[in-house]
Amino acid sequence: MANRETLIQKLLLLAAAIATLLLLYAGAGLMVERDRDALSGTGSSLVDWIAPRPALAAEASTFTVDSTGDDADASAGDGSCATSQNACTLRAAIQEANLHSGPDTIAFNIPGSGVQTITLSSGLPSITDKSGATTIDGYTQPGSSANTDPSVSNATITVQVTASSFPESHGLYMTSPGNIVRGLALFGIKNPITLFGSDAHDNTIAGNFVGTNAAGSYGAITRSFPGDGITVRSGAQSNTIGVPPRPIATSPRATPTGA
Repeated sequence: MANRETLIQKLLLLAAAIATLLLLYAGAGLMVERDRDALSGTGSSLVDWIAPRPALAAEASTFTVDSTGDDADASAGDGSCATSQNACTLRAAIQEANLHSGPDTIAFNIPGSGVQTITLSSGLPSITDKSGATTIDGYTQPGSSANTDPSVSNATITVQVTASSFPESHGLYMTSPGNIVRGLALFGIKNPITLFGSDAHDNTIAGNFVGTNAAGSYGAITRSFPGDGITVRSGAQSNTIGVPPRPIATSPRATPTGA
């Protein structure tokens, strides 16, 4: 009789140990899915399977520029593109995209008809987020349209970026991979677009006017200091500048117009 009681005690201890291990596995991130009938209240609560939880994909975010201003984000990293005036500027959108984990799109919906001009007072924040690519799409601005002609550009660009003076600064500066820039006109800036470093790979720069305005009528009449259109340097590689059937650039430094 004593031996039987000792055996029962050992079995109870073993059952408790197994239950503790199951709880530890659950706490470590293992998922227990119960019988579907049990969840609906029509069957037993049998455990169907135990499996590791799949990693959740980083959620994509879209920040929509609605102002031609150049103010910084009032609270960068909070997930909301908003300056102290509650506007979303290009500068603020880049700040938020950099601090958001996962892919981002910077779209445009600036009120008013015709071309909207964003005038920079200093270089924009570098695009550095390696957790997901950033797409800056000027063609999302109402009235814009991408080029459809293989011989000449019939693109309609309605967002242009320039500088308040000829600053010794950059426009879009990328040190991360997979980014896309399209549908913008960038002019009057020393270095409108720069791809820098070995992490700046597999980026696409296409469908932009670089070195001239949205009308294609701007041209610098003097050269006060050296400048570039699109600069690829310090190990940046495997980037696409322009798209077939209109190849734009084959050298590290080139200025596509109407890509």
